[in-house]
Amino acid sequence: MHKRFSRGNTISASESRELGHQMLDGQDYAEALRRFEAAGDHQGIALATAYIIENDALTNRARGSFKEANLHFIDASESFLKAGKIMKAVQCRKDGGDQKGAVKILDNNGAYEDAAWLAAENGLFSETSEIYTKLNKHEAALAAYALAKDFEGMFSHLKSFESTIEPCCWKQYLWLCYIGRFEDSDGILSEFEKEVLSRIGSLKEQEMLFSRFNLATKLFDLRHANKKYMEAYEGGISSGLLGKPIQLLSDQALLKNLSSEQGAQLYVACMFLQAEHIATNSWPKPGEDWQIHKVLQAAVGRGSAQIDSFVKMWKDINQALRGVVQSGTSVETGKLDDVQIAGYVDILVCFRETLMHSSHLTRPR
Repeated sequence: MHKRFSRGNTISASESRELGHQMLDGQDYAEALRRFEAAGDHQGIALATAYIIENDALTNRARGSFKEANLHFIDASESFLKAGKIMKAVQCRKDGGDQKGAVKILDNNGAYEDAAWLAAENGLFSETSEIYTKLNKHEAALAAYALAKDFEGMFSHLKSFESTIEPCCWKQYLWLCYIGRFEDSDGILSEFEKEVLSRIGSLKEQEMLFSRFNLATKLFDLRHANKKYMEAYEGGISSGLLGKPIQLLSDQALLKNLSSEQGAQLYVACMFLQAEHIATNSWPKPGEDWQIHKVLQAAVGRGSAQIDSFVKMWKDINQALRGVVQSGTSVETGKLDDVQIAGYVDILVCFRETLMHSSHLTRPR
């Protein structure tokens, strides 16, 4: 046939098409393109064009023109798709650095397993989860959501396919969804977080979740909301919340119900709460006292001898310090009757003198 054509004899479209395929086999892509054009074979035209563009891409890549090469690989992929050569289209997409495009080609052409594997290999976990969902492989889809850290997507999947997922697996991924998204968040609950928690189950399970991951504020708020006031108080104090637990017992008139051991613990909590308050406020101006924490002031007279005693002690400390702030003179702490008050006054006076000395050293001359 090739000899007939070379002698100038007219050949049919089918013969020209056959000749075009022979040219492809011999890698004479330009001649193959001319034969397919003569035959009006659009699929053959697309195929020959794809090989020509792929060759250009390979040439550019060999020369180090990688950006140009990648663009040619993508164009070649489009032409291979038109020619129905799916795997060549996929390979060119991969060679052009478009892994997501390669996954999409496989997915669109029903090669779901191959698409899922390619997506996972390239860290395209959102795409992986979508493909496994089509295949009704829900555990694999959930694992992909987890790898993608797409916990909103995971929760949506759990809700949509709850009836088809094994209950044990469903519960485990629900916990993973919450932990992955909210493990480091110990503040006010968002609406999404509330929805996830509502699916977790019982109050006991939610308490266990918060306790296990040291979400002290959420655990306190949960117990508070469910009127488990003493548990909220004890858990909050042991976790260092201080202000909220004391205010809770004060508001609920439960301060008078504390045991002697709890009372001693409360006094220590008052000391730390006031220390935090001092550390975050500046030294009082002349004529002003050290402010006592508002939670402690509000709890005076509500049944706690420890809080009443602590607040009175701080009023005595303020009285002893007032002269220092106003006049700048020192205090002879040895003359104070209460050893604890004397200790506080001594520390605060030393602290003030250190601040003044530091201010003097750094003052411009």
